[in-house]
Amino acid sequence: MKKLSGHKRRTIQENFQELSDYCQVNEIDHDQYGSGEFLNRFESDIAKLTGMEAALFMPSGVMAQLIALRIYSDESSNKKFACHPTCHILLHEEDSFDHLHGLQALECGHKDQVTSLEDIQGLDSKVSSLILELPLRHLGGDLPSWDDLEAQKSYCKDKGIKLHLDGARLFECQNHYEKSVKEIVHGFDSLFLSFYKGFGSTSGSMLLGPKDFIEKAKQWLRRHGGNLFQLYPLAIPAKMNFDMRINEFDKYITKAQEIAKAISSLPGVKVIPEKVKTNMMHLELAQTKDTLHKRMKESKEQGFDIGMGIWREEPAGLSRLELSIGDAALELSTNEIVERFEFLLK
Repeated sequence: MKKLSGHKRRTIQENFQELSDYCQVNEIDHDQYGSGEFLNRFESDIAKLTGMEAALFMPSGVMAQLIALRIYSDESSNKKFACHPTCHILLHEEDSFDHLHGLQALECGHKDQVTSLEDIQGLDSKVSSLILELPLRHLGGDLPSWDDLEAQKSYCKDKGIKLHLDGARLFECQNHYEKSVKEIVHGFDSLFLSFYKGFGSTSGSMLLGPKDFIEKAKQWLRRHGGNLFQLYPLAIPAKMNFDMRINEFDKYITKAQEIAKAISSLPGVKVIPEKVKTNMMHLELAQTKDTLHKRMKESKEQGFDIGMGIWREEPAGLSRLELSIGDAALELSTNEIVERFEFLLK
């Protein structure tokens, strides 16, 4: 089965065999309630790589970001935080920030544009913290300019606004900015990383920040029920896939840009953003949602899994897909991919 989006699909048996092989050649030990040499070394390594003082491995990013917001809220006695209108916390978490922590969200910026310094300056109320997502998933991986990002960091520091980075796809930003992860993270108060997005692990995340912040996060992780008896079933695949793909993102981004250039010339295709900046993009196709579902199903039956989700049908007759390039697409020629989109649009 050919596959376009994401990484090559492996069976559960293949995944377990790969993990077994990894454990045989690496020093792996059990952890217990967050304490274990392998787990804590993993946390320490990621903290050093990103320039943060400390890190805490967690089962999910939802926990990580809610905990960060709660800590900042308690420290400032301010329940308000700000985020982009397409922030994961607003759209995909059943209002957990309100129901679990009594927090209030202020939207910062326009849903179809990256957050700007002017957006932050225009907040009509004092907030305890601000979430910036780099890159913005709902904008096809778009990014603010480096100068504007640096200005946003400086402004938040001057105003006493804690700046949290939703870095679920952080490593995909280095190519565009021509900066290291440590340089990108510098100026943020805390950071969340995902190991199942670009790295392709099963699950798992990490929250990073100052040592006292992480000590508070450990308490909140316990309160969230995330301080599991043993985390190695999540931590081992996270570390394995991290090691496997940490140096591969330039290849994915180059492939994504090649694909975008090729399919943007097809009638009925709009690439978002126009200049692809990471290994992902959104594609607006002149096709209805129902027809696309049918075409994608037929494609899979023919042995070619498009693997993209249909995000929305807006305006009528135009549908938006998300394409994220991993190692699967590296095995496909540009002509094969173009032909597949011609099939979707026929």
